[in-house]
Amino acid sequence: PITSFLAARREAARLPCLGVAHGDLHRGNLLAGPSGDLLLVDWEFLAPAPLGTDALRLWATLDQAPLRAVVVERLLTALPASTHPDLRVLARWVALRSLAEAADDPDPSDRAAVLPRARAVLAELPAWGP
Repeated sequence: PITSFLAARREAARLPCLGVAHGDLHRGNLLAGPSGDLLLVDWEFLAPAPLGTDALRLWATLDQAPLRAVVVERLLTALPASTHPDLRVLARWVALRSLAEAADDPDPSDRAAVLPRARAVLAELPAWGP
């Protein structure tokens, strides 16, 4: 419901911006370079952001649960345990925002393709702890 969405947005807005985020990290913004390296493009949303913002945005856009689990594991390993409560708050917001974006997609075929993933991402949140 909208109340959950608004509450998650308020909680996420209170998080400290201790890093910088690309702001739109997803597979479509990763290109293979000539030597096989990855190039990240589309930097228009670069801004100060809470730690883990880009990783969580990527997490919310991955279709396969095992890939999402790898992102979560690496994120929780890379950042200090003291930041994990903030990551849970941010993950909830990113997941709800992803669901809202999918539900609002004007193309019914895109919406039908993305909504199941967005729901699955949201369902994974309880595994993150309280």
